Amino acid sequence: MVAEKFQELFSADERRWILAEFSQSFRIESAFQDFSREEIIRLAVKFGESLKLNEDLYETIRAMKARRKSGRNFDFEPSLDEARDAHHRQGTPLLLCTG
Repeated sequence: MVAEKFQELFSADERRWILAEFSQSFRIESAFQDFSREEIIRLAVKFGESLKLNEDLYETIRAMKARRKSGRNFDFEPSLDEARDAHHRQGTPLLLCTG
């Protein structure tokens, strides 16, 4: 079921990028973190749509500020909430955008 949703949500190029990017070990302080293929797919399905929406929102804000020739930088801090909201959706973003 999760694998089918992964196929449905992401293009072939996106799937290749996700699997290649997140299958690499990374270090947090003195520990290394690895994700299995199954974990990568599960997390991509859980958070991928929200992250893509955040990316689109960031690009929209950046483009609008550029058109207005606003020299001020802005902070964009998405927060992915794992708790279910009132509409029982997971991964609903909470944004903090200033500037």
